[in-house]
Amino acid sequence: MWGHVSRRDPDGRGAWIKGGPRGFDEVSDADVVFIDFDGRRLSGPIDTPPREYPLHTEILRSRGDVMSVVHVHPPHAIALAATGAPLQVFSNAECLGQARAVFLVGHGIVTVGASVAVAVMTALLLERACRLQLLAAAGGGIAPALEQPGRRYEHTESDAYMLRSWEHLLRRVQSRQ
Repeated sequence: MWGHVSRRDPDGRGAWIKGGPRGFDEVSDADVVFIDFDGRRLSGPIDTPPREYPLHTEILRSRGDVMSVVHVHPPHAIALAATGAPLQVFSNAECLGQARAVFLVGHGIVTVGASVAVAVMTALLLERACRLQLLAAAGGGIAPALEQPGRRYEHTESDAYMLRSWEHLLRRVQSRQ
């Protein structure tokens, strides 16, 4: 329940967004509401959108290339942002540049993508990168050789990489059912 995922309506009328106090692993069709860009309910079983709907609708309104927005509260991203330290690119985090993500210091992160899968994977990879940086800092810091990774992680910048990772996660979830 620590956040929301939205998807742009293909006809440009607004967004489908997870509403209500439900965890991501509990969400069903009954937990999704269709809202316009001003947060008015257009359809769906939920009467009111989540309070943080403007994070989603304002990004969708201003960025035509974005089809999905994720806003979550992952602990490692919150902790790293609270330190004021910049995110170091010594793992597969470089793909999060170019305005795919933003820290909401003390509040979480927002990520975007051309699909729900890409936006979700961006959030997961950002949290992973934050966790790795905090672990490295606790262990004495990042080795100088890793501070400037060059093109080492270029392959992780593509939506195709994100989608392959998404498919992996889907297989893991399906194997548990």
